[in-house]
Formats: sequence, structure tokens, C-alpha cells
Amino acid sequence: MSKERNRRSFLATVEGVSKLRGAMGDKGYTREKIAEITGVSLATINNLFNPNLKRKVGESNLVLIANTLELKPKDIVGNEWDSPAITTKPKSADSGINPHDSNNGNAEQQSIDDNQVNTIFTIIKSNKDNSEFLKVVLMAYSRTIPDGWLDDWREKATEINDIFNQLKEIPHLNSNDSPVLRFVHFVCEENIPQTIRDKFEQVLSIKSKYFKTSARSTPPQQLHSYLLIRFCLTGTNELSVQACCIPDDTICEIYERFKPLTVEEQQVAIPFVAEKMYLLLSNLIKQFYENHIKGRSADLTIEIFLPSDRLHDEVEKWSYEDSEGMVLTIGKEHMVVVRSYDRLKNSYTQIGTNWRNRWGEVQPSLRNILSIEQVRTVNEAGFDCNELRNCLVRKNVLMVSCELTNQQRKGLLKAIHSAGTPIVIWSRSEVQNLNNPKNFDALITEPLHQLTAQVKQQRWEAKSDKDLGNHLVLLWDDPNRIPPRSIFEVPAS
Repeated sequence: MSKERNRRSFLATVEGVSKLRGAMGDKGYTREKIAEITGVSLATINNLFNPNLKRKVGESNLVLIANTLELKPKDIVGNEWDSPAITTKPKSADSGINPHDSNNGNAEQQSIDDNQVNTIFTIIKSNKDNSEFLKVVLMAYSRTIPDGWLDDWREKATEINDIFNQLKEIPHLNSNDSPVLRFVHFVCEENIPQTIRDKFEQVLSIKSKYFKTSARSTPPQQLHSYLLIRFCLTGTNELSVQACCIPDDTICEIYERFKPLTVEEQQVAIPFVAEKMYLLLSNLIKQFYENHIKGRSADLTIEIFLPSDRLHDEVEKWSYEDSEGMVLTIGKEHMVVVRSYDRLKNSYTQIGTNWRNRWGEVQPSLRNILSIEQVRTVNEAGFDCNELRNCLVRKNVLMVSCELTNQQRKGLLKAIHSAGTPIVIWSRSEVQNLNNPKNFDALITEPLHQLTAQVKQQRWEAKSDKDLGNHLVLLWDDPNRIPPRSIFEVPAS
């Protein structure tokens, strides 16, 4: 740990982006041309042009780009260029604290020396053939590395040696902090063999109290997370696919809340090919868990934006492959809802205002059981669209229990969009012809916020084509959960 680190990474300033664009225009270059000249990946160049995505660019790549555009690095990143490089030295070498002295107060309780680090490394390496333990190690590493640690010049470690090399390079957050100690703490939070746990506590003997008091006596708070998949029409009237996620819905700052996902390397969108959805979903869900959740407890809802004529598609029956090679159905494993891409396109019109107004009326009652006055039910296909629309402006939820033709469904959705109705539950088949028709009305006998879980349960229990769960569609359109356009402008790193 005696080797100092002086690599740096940067975000462009607002003025820097303006200078980048000006220089690129003066030279007649495109971003692709800059990538060709410099050898820097297009994704990295896009990151530099989009600092709001918070993905930093390494010093060497910044210099290459700046030189190509005849700019100085400081023109792009401002005074940050003059900041000293971050260096990492051994904690015990310059802190003046003896980690074995029990009278040093709280500081020594969370310090760690080189010998202890090496012994921990030896313990973990000697158990690397235990596949379950290795998964815990990888998860703890992912939780320990800070945001922005992995960038264009540092890859995610998968080998024990590389993991510890990176852990030793991470700057200490403060004088009482050690990334290696945090890493061991995360490992010990999981269900690991007692023999390994005993060895850790023996090595960190003065930390026994730390381990006991820090271990979770109650389950960690579960994250409410969202995977958003957007199907939008291109200029040639073809469907393309984009995706992003919300790892933690309690985060409000928009560029911290939404995280881009890669649908295909170096692509922000790809054409929709039904036969490839299995691979695409597997990739997106893998990215979501490995890059953003990192082993934490999370309750995932998958929201799929679709054009009006595709809202009845059986998207909840799409399948994907998990990390163990098991083939899973998204609607049985996760809460899956559809959202209206057409309403999203018109969100700045009267339709968008009506939508937000209706949601404002719905939101206070999400934790309540709906009253009959809040629900409009369509039991027969021969409804009048204008009458339905006028009724829906006074209702929070629409339930449709009859099978509709394409033309009838089109009229239904026009009424829904015009009235701004944010929650619709309908069956693709006539409910009365199914095995369990009573379960349809029972969906709203629980507090409204549980509706997505109720639908998931019905899908999980469905065994035959005559079961309600095989026909349920849930439109749950929250206008407060709309990704900013810039999230889809560049591929995720």
C-alpha cells in the first residue's frame, strides 16, 4: 500500500461543454470523428459532453480530446484541472495512530494496518473455491467501491487479487474510515461460514465490539426500485427500445434518481425485435442488479411504456434468464405494469395537465381502500366513448372486465387519455368466462398501493389459460416517474 495513486477523472463544466461544441463545429467534426482520431470510445466522449450524467472522464482521455479540438483541458473542466491529484497512502503510516493501542479513542476502533489487510486477503483467498462465499465477496466489493469508481480506465474487478488492489487504492473518506474494514463488515453481514467469521474477528480482535454492534439486528430497509423500458415509434413508424432504472425511489434529485442502462453496446436505442426480447431483458435485469443494486434488498417493479395499440400486449409473459441460467417470467417474478407512451408524448398538452390533475387526486388515497364512488367499471363492450370520458374525470380508477375488439380498445384509450385516468385494470378475456371471476373485483378490496402486488399474485397463481392472472393488464401511470430525455441520449458505461 505504499504506492501513491495520482490518476484523476473529471466532469466538464457548462462552459466547457459550450466550448467543446464550438470547437467541434469549427473543425466540422462529429463525436464519431473525434473517437476515430483519438482512439477514445464514443461512450467516453458522450460522457464528457453530458456532465449531468455524472460519469467522469479519465485524465488521459480528456487530454486527447482537448488536443484534438485545440483546447486546453482547463477550458473543458475549469478550475478542477488545477486541483491536486488524489493520493492514497497507508493509513497507519501517516496517521500517527497505533491500531493496537486500546487507548486511542474511537479513531483506532476503525483503523486497520497493512498486516491485518494482508491477513484478511489471505483468509479470503484461501476460501476462493467456495462459490457461495465468493459471491458474498463480490457483492461486498460492489457495495464498498464509491460511485464513479469504475470509469473508462478502471474496470470492475472479478478476481480476488484485483479486488484487494482496488480496495487498497480507494481514498479514505475520513481519518476514521477504511474501505477494507467496510468491505469486511459487508462480508460479515451475510450468511458466511462461522469459521471464516471467527478468523476475521481474531485478526481484528480490537474490532469485535465494532462487528457486534454494527451487524444488522433487523433486516435492511428494502429499496423500492424501478426498471423502465420505453418502446417508442421512430420516423419510419418502427418501434425502438430504450431503458433506464431507478435503483432507489426515495432519491429526488433527478440525475441521481434515474440511471441509464445499455440496450446494446454504444447504442442508445435499438429496433424492437420480438425474438430478441429474451436476451435484451436478461441483459437489462443483469445490469440493474449487478451495477446498481449490488446485493441490497430491493422490490422491483418493471414499467413498460408502449404505444396505445400495444398496451394490451402480453408483456408480463416475457421471459429472461437469471445469473444461474434459470428461465423466469417477468410478471411472476416482479410487479409488471404498462404505461402509455402516447400520453408521455403529449405530456405538455391539455392531456398531460389532465393526467397530472387526476394523479394529484389519486395520490392521497393510495394507502386507502377505494370507495365505489372512485371506480368506474366497464362490463359490456357497447359503451359510449364520450359518456365514458365524462364519467372518468370524476373517477380515479377504471376496471374493464369484458373482451374488446381493437376498435373498441382504441376508443377506450382515447377516453382514458382525454380524462387523464392514471390507473386502469382490465382483462383481455371476458371475466365471467374465467375460472375465478370473483378475484377480479377482489383486486380493489385492499389499499390501492397494493394493487400491483395483487396483480402479481394473480399472475403467480395462474396455472391454466382460464385463470384470471393470465389475462390481467395493469396500466399504472405515475407522472412523477418520467425519465429526463438526457438519460436516453448516451449509452450507459
